[in-house]
Amino acid sequence: MTYGFGIEGTTRALRQRRLHPSGRHSTFEDNLADMVKPLNMFISRPRIRSHCAHAVIGLTEQKQRFLSHLSQPQKHWKFSQGDLDERKLWTKYMKAYEDCINATSPPWAPWYAIPTDNKPYLRLCVAQIIANILKNLGLEYPKIRLKEKAQFSRLKKQLAKGG
Repeated sequence: MTYGFGIEGTTRALRQRRLHPSGRHSTFEDNLADMVKPLNMFISRPRIRSHCAHAVIGLTEQKQRFLSHLSQPQKHWKFSQGDLDERKLWTKYMKAYEDCINATSPPWAPWYAIPTDNKPYLRLCVAQIIANILKNLGLEYPKIRLKEKAQFSRLKKQLAKGG
C-alpha cells in the first residue's frame, strides 16, 4: 500500500481507466506503469534530476494503523470499509508495485522503495538518499575572479566603517 495515496484511492483511479492504451483489457500492473512512465518523462528534463520514493507499509503495521484509526474518533476519517477489502489483495499489490517500480525506474529517474513501518528509520533512509543525491551532483562554490577578490579588502573596510 502506498500510504498517503491509499490502496482504495489508487484502485478507484485505475478502475476509471479500464482499457490499456493498446486496446486490450488492462491489468493493475499495466495501468500503474502507464501512469508512472509519463510522469518520469515530464519531470526528467535536461538539467533536472528526478528521484522518486515509494512508501511501503508492512501488513502488520498496516493492521496496527487501521486498528488505531478505528480506536480514535479523531482518526475515523482515515478509515474506510474498502481498506479491509483491498487489504486482502496486499500481496498482489506489493507484486504490482514491485513490477511497476522495476519497469519505470531508469538510471536517470530512479525509484526508491522505502519501508514506513518505523518512522525514524523511514526518515533516516530518505535523508541518506538525499545526501547521496547531493553528493553525486558534484556541486562546487562559485569561483571568484581575481578582480573581484582584489576589492574584498576595500569592501571589508567599508563595512567596518558602518557602510
